[in-house]
Amino acid sequence: MDQHTAEPANSNTSAPAPGSLGANEAIWRYLFMHMNEGCVLSEAISDETGRLCDLRYLQVNEAFERHTGVKGADVIGCRANEVFPDVEAIWPERYGQALATGQPQHFEAKIASIGRWLEVSIYRMQPGHFATIFHDISDRKRAEEALKESEAWLRAVLDNSRDCIHVLDPGTQQYLFVSPSVAETTGFTAEEIMKMGFNGVSEHIDPEDRAAVMAQQRRVAAGEDAGEPVEYRWKARNGQWRWLSTSRGLVRDRQGRSAALVGVTRDITEQRLVEEKLRENKVQRSLANQIMVVEERERRRLAVDMHDGLGQILSLARMKLGAMAQQPQREARKQQFCELAGLIDKALHQARTLTFELSPPVLHELGLGPACEWLAEEMAQRYGLKVNVQCQGPIGALQEQIAIVVFRAVRELVINVAKHARVGQVRVRLWQQEGTLQVEVKDNGAGFDLNNADEGRSGKPGGGGFGLFSIRERLQHVSGVMDIRSQPGRGTTVILTVPCAVPRTDSNCSNSDGPDFSGGQI
Repeated sequence: MDQHTAEPANSNTSAPAPGSLGANEAIWRYLFMHMNEGCVLSEAISDETGRLCDLRYLQVNEAFERHTGVKGADVIGCRANEVFPDVEAIWPERYGQALATGQPQHFEAKIASIGRWLEVSIYRMQPGHFATIFHDISDRKRAEEALKESEAWLRAVLDNSRDCIHVLDPGTQQYLFVSPSVAETTGFTAEEIMKMGFNGVSEHIDPEDRAAVMAQQRRVAAGEDAGEPVEYRWKARNGQWRWLSTSRGLVRDRQGRSAALVGVTRDITEQRLVEEKLRENKVQRSLANQIMVVEERERRRLAVDMHDGLGQILSLARMKLGAMAQQPQREARKQQFCELAGLIDKALHQARTLTFELSPPVLHELGLGPACEWLAEEMAQRYGLKVNVQCQGPIGALQEQIAIVVFRAVRELVINVAKHARVGQVRVRLWQQEGTLQVEVKDNGAGFDLNNADEGRSGKPGGGGFGLFSIRERLQHVSGVMDIRSQPGRGTTVILTVPCAVPRTDSNCSNSDGPDFSGGQI
């Protein structure tokens, strides 16, 4: 066979049996043509100085096309630089070394013209001739590149995460990795933490919290569920105590053995401070509820004293004056008695008015609905405002503080209508729904722009003196909310939503050593 042409191969031909020299050559040719790796037999081409400058392909096997994508028949007799132009410098270097030393050369290289990576082995068969065996490793190289890219992304995440990520050897209790963010939380660098090991790090944990941290680590190392993250206090380098939260997980090797403990630690100091502030606010709100109830009871006491004391004295004085006026006497003296009686009548009216304003008895004796109807009569007499009260269904018993807050809110809203809405009537509608009391106060008056008004849905003080901020604050004390809907010239609708009962807590429940602040029902 001519050395510059590929001998056609029949893939269905069976391997020849060994024996004669010709048979052995046929065996090697069979193996050459049917091996999985690509194989090229080539000869060296040298320049005028005797330096290797190119190769000429003499024979290629069937796998050549599979690994390069180039047909074997198209390359026989061609120069390598013609088939694969712009190859990397490593190719002529390695062929030159094989030619000069006779030592096999092994390397990996990419051929840009076909976009493939090849793993190559070069053998000098005889002076000036080579056998090159190779196979396509492009898939492996792409996987390696993807892995490198993934590792780069992971490294970027680990290096830039605000949470501290750490990997611990469960056997040695030494850290295998600690993310750089640990310095911001603890004041110690990642290298310093790794030198400490877990035992050194645990010495910075508050003694009261150390047992919980150790217990979590033991559970994870044993393959048990770690449960919720453990929260504990940790003394930083500057001596300050920080609140930390750590979650841990177990990583196993291919044999299922414990390989590492991976942990994520987050600084929750600010969160704990906010939670503590919220707890303080909750206590303050509970105290405000108690003060409101005490204030209302004091109002009732003053109202009762005024009614039973001052009111009865004035009534008795009025009766005596009336009796004296009926007795025969001078006309001038009779006129004086009548004037005194008028003054006492006025004092009685004001005393009754103050009694109802301090604490309307009807609210405590009959409930919120009748109290709103009494308020309607009061608004008609004082402001000439018609208040239409509608109770949709029965209004069940309410806790005392709920009834007080809602009644005073309704009273404030109705007075706002009388003073600012420039309208002659307003509707007050009450109903209960799914454990809440709903109260709607609606008018068709002037209205206002929620976006431009000082007081709108924002709950900020102001609102043209409407007093809505104080109403919202009182409602919050009993877990209530207020929704305001208004447009200029189209009236205002205010909806109050409060629970029918305020949940009892340790801070607002009654006890035998003090007054009952929990609130009764009315």
